[in-house]
Amino acid sequence: MINFSCYKCGQSFEAPEEMRGQTTQCPACNARIPIPENQTLKSFASLAPSELSDPTKRNVVIIGIQIPFNTLVKICIKIFLAHLLIAAALAGIYGLLLGILWILGHR
Repeated sequence: MINFSCYKCGQSFEAPEEMRGQTTQCPACNARIPIPENQTLKSFASLAPSELSDPTKRNVVIIGIQIPFNTLVKICIKIFLAHLLIAAALAGIYGLLLGILWILGHR
């Protein structure tokens, strides 16, 4: 049996092994819940109270995939830095073009 919990309301569930990777509906809150494909990630129900108060020890469910919170933060930071780098590059190109136009206009 697979032990997991609803990401929305915390209701605990058990499902047979053959349901791994499928989804089910939570009877308590009607949320669509993914049934974990493996047991390497902890569900909210298996976390100790001290871990529940620390959001960095939680998993986030995105499109039915459980992702550790810390991993999600790292991904978001990398995306932000990539966008920042692109913005800086575009600003540099824009500044370079303005400089060239200024030089050409003052000949």
